[in-house]
Amino acid sequence: MFQAGLHKLTEDRQLLERTYAGDAGALLALHDAHAPRLIAMALLITRCAESAEDVVQEAFVRLWREPLKRNDGTVSGWLATTVWRAACKERARRLALGGIDTIDLPDESASPDLQLIRDDRMRHVAAVIAELSFEHRECLLLRYYAERSYEEIADLLGVPIGTVKSRLYYAVQMCRQKLQARGVWEECM
Repeated sequence: MFQAGLHKLTEDRQLLERTYAGDAGALLALHDAHAPRLIAMALLITRCAESAEDVVQEAFVRLWREPLKRNDGTVSGWLATTVWRAACKERARRLALGGIDTIDLPDESASPDLQLIRDDRMRHVAAVIAELSFEHRECLLLRYYAERSYEEIADLLGVPIGTVKSRLYYAVQMCRQKLQARGVWEECM
């Protein structure tokens, strides 16, 4: 498992270097590898499929225009943090314009990147995550979609690590209970 993660980090950095050298296919490969997870995360924050796609697309444009330095962390981590911040800003903008009561799941003709959400099991999970409070949802998304450590989440949110752990514990428990109540817990495992 550790070797696979290390290989992925190296592969991402190599694709990024090729992107900066002018290889458009390398940027596309990075996009294909990371976009579905990032769009799912952005969708669960913004609650709008179009906004989620826009936020992720903008992150990749920014990655292409502003070369990362070695000390900027992993490509995956940089993308996830960039998408999370932009999605939170978009969520605040949408709330200011009149609120967002429900999650706008994509229709069947939507982008292929949204296949992750179209999958029936993921629809159940997305619906349950969308029902969480924003504080619980953002911790869960940063941990499982953005793949951030407890320490990184605490830094990003400006809360103690204990708060992050508590929010994650309760978020997972609430999701489990809601999925069990819907009779889909076993399907989602």
